Amino acid sequence: MLDWQIPINKIHEKHCSKIEKGADDTLLYHYTSPAGLLGICKNSAFWLSDSDFLNDSSESAYFYNIFQEVVHSEDDERKKEKIFKFNAGMFSLYHASFHTSHRETAQRIKETRYILSMSLDRDNINLWNYYTKNDHSLGYSIGMRKDAFEYLYRHDEDESLLAGKVIYDPDKQMQLLTELCEDYWKLYLTLQHTYQRNYLYEKMEDNIVRYSVFMKNPVFAHENEYRIAVVRLGSNATQERLFREMNGAFIPYITQPINLLDIVEIGISPTHRTEFVTRSLEELLEAKGINATIYNSEVPLRY
Repeated sequence: MLDWQIPINKIHEKHCSKIEKGADDTLLYHYTSPAGLLGICKNSAFWLSDSDFLNDSSESAYFYNIFQEVVHSEDDERKKEKIFKFNAGMFSLYHASFHTSHRETAQRIKETRYILSMSLDRDNINLWNYYTKNDHSLGYSIGMRKDAFEYLYRHDEDESLLAGKVIYDPDKQMQLLTELCEDYWKLYLTLQHTYQRNYLYEKMEDNIVRYSVFMKNPVFAHENEYRIAVVRLGSNATQERLFREMNGAFIPYITQPINLLDIVEIGISPTHRTEFVTRSLEELLEAKGINATIYNSEVPLRY
């Protein structure tokens, strides 16, 4: 590593560490439908959906707006000049994906994010309400230790796997992004060569991408979400991009293999507490060799 790269890498790692990962024994819960649970058990894999097609369709726009607010938060001329020099190249490329008129170009340069939504809550009424919207009004919560995902973590030139708690607090979001811009700006002033500044832009963009994955509108704070995310650069792909139908739309996704033995708990939604449902779940887990505790939701039903 060259001497001039060291401070840039330190700033990059500093902001990577701002995404909270929690203790290794933290339990994460994936709420899903009966068909979803059956698919996971049959295929030993989760589905990670393209973030452009998540339930919150405004998610990307939300991050774009708060980042714009940070970048343009001061009106003095020096700050305007700084903003232009520092962000012109990197910022325009990163946000090309938000402009449908440049869709073809955006597909070549954008980062595609595939998201697996987990929750830190074992028995969340809001998530039960969402994942029991099926013919049987039944849902399940799959509990796994966070460290079960550690062996999945990867980072190479074209694809990386990220994990951490979602940040909902707008003040914290603004603080982190403001600090990010200021940290890289100070380093930018010390660099004399284009190749050095390009390296800085790369590292900063990586931090921006990470923050974009883990920052959401505070109206979703009740989900207490923990995310596993695969970020794929440009059109490069290490595996096939698949599609599933949902409410008449076609949702792009990729698969992420898991070890079914890492499942430690499975919760049954408050809409069904019957012996028949519990017994059928026990049969499925036994057939798949899954030694998981089964529990019923304690959320009281209201009619």
